[in-house]
Amino acid sequence: MVDSFDPHISYQSVGHARDVPGYISRSVLFDSNMGSKKEITTPIKAINAKYLNKRTLPLIEGVQEAKIFEVPTYIYRKETWDVIDNLIEGILNDTNRFLKVLNLHPNIYNCLVDSYVVPSIVFSRNPFKERIYINKSGTATRYPALNKDHFEIFLHNLYSYSRGIILVPDIRFGNIPKLGPRIQPSEYIEAVSFFAEILTYKNNLPIFVPIQPGISNRSIKEIVSFYKKMNYSNIWINFNAGEVYGKNLAGIRAILRELDKSFGRDNYFIYYSHMKKELSPSIKDLQVPSSDMLSQFLCGDVIGANREPIRIGNDQKENYFEKRGFSSKEEYTKALKLHKSRVFNPRTYYYHIISEKYNPSIGQYTSEELINNQDINSIIDNYVKFREVENLKGLYESGKKIKNHLKEKQMFLDNDNIFNEIISSQETRSRSLFDFDQQM
Repeated sequence: MVDSFDPHISYQSVGHARDVPGYISRSVLFDSNMGSKKEITTPIKAINAKYLNKRTLPLIEGVQEAKIFEVPTYIYRKETWDVIDNLIEGILNDTNRFLKVLNLHPNIYNCLVDSYVVPSIVFSRNPFKERIYINKSGTATRYPALNKDHFEIFLHNLYSYSRGIILVPDIRFGNIPKLGPRIQPSEYIEAVSFFAEILTYKNNLPIFVPIQPGISNRSIKEIVSFYKKMNYSNIWINFNAGEVYGKNLAGIRAILRELDKSFGRDNYFIYYSHMKKELSPSIKDLQVPSSDMLSQFLCGDVIGANREPIRIGNDQKENYFEKRGFSSKEEYTKALKLHKSRVFNPRTYYYHIISEKYNPSIGQYTSEELINNQDINSIIDNYVKFREVENLKGLYESGKKIKNHLKEKQMFLDNDNIFNEIISSQETRSRSLFDFDQQM
């Protein structure tokens, strides 16, 4: 079984930036279900397809480079669990409900030539165990586990509606108040193994298995050891809506070290996803350091989609706007809209609010449209980041120093700690930030 697993990725060449060893460029071929092979050079920025529609599609149709479109989904609402349960237990395979749950729009994707469409799914709980929810009064509500045998239809649908690449669904680690761990490493490996087994059946697509930087070094070793045993060398790292910084850097170091030891530093492929886009944002900030764009300097091959943490109900409390320092609800609402509409600026590596000082003006949209239309705002933000990743790739391929390019960015000038953690501490691979034993 191990020998028969095919990662469906062929490495043509692998190179490392001498001044930033965490920056890796690979030329690869993905086996494709479209009957062709297209060479891809990494790093590559995936575009969040959640916001693609007939109006935003023209913004990226003219991109000539290889494109990956990702649709991130975090399954935590009871209503979503119910839809999945009804889907797998129903008489008919209701694919319309499946597409709605994952926010997939095949009619839009069919307009995208030579592109990859990647749903990335994270379950908040182990779907094959009873789910228990405790409300504020301490009352427990129990929901039965999903039927594992019947769940196969969900995975078959996932395979059918993925194009070119498949990400095996992930299950979030972490503790639940009054209940303990969401899932144990052994249960996690069992579930991922089941997902992968179904998805690899008569498969010719690159399949990526998940891991998370927020888990212990012991858990990382256990999971990577299993992946090595199965020859699963395509890895997607799920940040669970966390920052590409702080405590998650320790997890990334540990994961990369174990992958280096298990597969060799050039023999695995990293897909980063579900990343918080900004570092410690505040609603009143005009500019915020980028988080997601740091992943391209941490051995990232695909810089995947953003996902922000789930926040429930805070803005419904009485006088909530006053506690946040606003004189009225209207003032708070206006600031919140600006806060959510910040766009990446490649000249500074900050996310900036839309204003006269910064308006990407791609497609000649007004500031009002960029602030008020989330679809347009998101696709333009993704496009700007896509172009910056391609720009860096061009600098690398022309032999120019990436570190010099980054030193000119205001975010790194203002934040020595970010530059030192991500860039300067990697002067040699043998003594880089990846090569030490992590204690967690």
